[in-house]
Amino acid sequence: MRTKILFHVLLIGLYTSFVPRCAALSSPGLNLTFRTDFDIILAKESLRTGEGAIFFQHFRKTAGRSLMKFLGVVVQAKRINKGTEHAAPMKMWTHEFGTFPGSCLSAFPNTFYFTCLREPISRHVSEFWYAGPGAKMPAAYANTVEIWGKWIAKGQNNTALVMATNEKKYGILQRDGIKRGTYVENMYIRVFSGYCKYQEKILQTQQKRIDRYLEQGRRPPERLVLQTAKFEKSTVCPLGHHGCKLDRGEVTKADILMAETVLSRFNIVAITELLQDPAYFSHLKVLMGVQDIRPTLTLGVVGGKTQKLAVSNPPKTPIEILDKLRRENMFDSSLYVKFTNTAKEVILPPGL
Repeated sequence: MRTKILFHVLLIGLYTSFVPRCAALSSPGLNLTFRTDFDIILAKESLRTGEGAIFFQHFRKTAGRSLMKFLGVVVQAKRINKGTEHAAPMKMWTHEFGTFPGSCLSAFPNTFYFTCLREPISRHVSEFWYAGPGAKMPAAYANTVEIWGKWIAKGQNNTALVMATNEKKYGILQRDGIKRGTYVENMYIRVFSGYCKYQEKILQTQQKRIDRYLEQGRRPPERLVLQTAKFEKSTVCPLGHHGCKLDRGEVTKADILMAETVLSRFNIVAITELLQDPAYFSHLKVLMGVQDIRPTLTLGVVGGKTQKLAVSNPPKTPIEILDKLRRENMFDSSLYVKFTNTAKEVILPPGL
């Protein structure tokens, strides 16, 4: 009897300490200090032993599909090495549309966080030809200042970002995603500086039910406490859905600082342009602790098919458009340069 009472006291303690922390994490003033350097090291060790998880933040046209294929091989190999009897096999989540839920870094600190950045202007150009106007009309007609200008202007319109989530799967119709082929200026900054408030009304209802029990001096049902704590965690870090609202307002210094802070808490921020160097890719595997895995990285292939020429070798972009893209994406460019320099210093072996 004493043990059972102690168990319920611990449950209530878990809830009362967990909810305020998660509420703080899901706010704009996100506190990321919960993911320590030790958590980052532990995530690598968990990956090496096949007991952890991988979270891959994907940006289109950054070799993301190739990297996902490589990470999938890693996960499968670790599962085989661990054996089918393992109770918690390694998992992998990918996230692409909308804001990266930075609170995941704290909600799941032992997960191995991986992303890849490409030089922003070349990424936009590639997106234009892969899923924008360049994919829908002859190159000679698409590659004009007029067509480029319309594509950029459409991307700056919020209605162009609508992509409804699966209502049956998530129980809510949430229009916060990003359509393929959409232009979003300073996308890296916007993705890594946002925050999630997923199904917040439902969660608040659960919390009020528990509060009523506590106010009456009654013990909340064990099932309600456990379900609320679990839902709180999935709300703070909504793994596997299309993403949370992407802020299209003016980029601020706070946004830039937040994006840099979030990325600094990732295990790996790879650079697309460096992936073509075999030594860089080999050292990435060492950094992940998976040097025993022997997959190769095939770039320029999507869904098993080589990309069309306009994507892999696009026509020369009009100078006027390039100047505009550089002006509008200067914050992303600075972020890219910062982490490219870090990658060269930290990841590449001396002399490369």
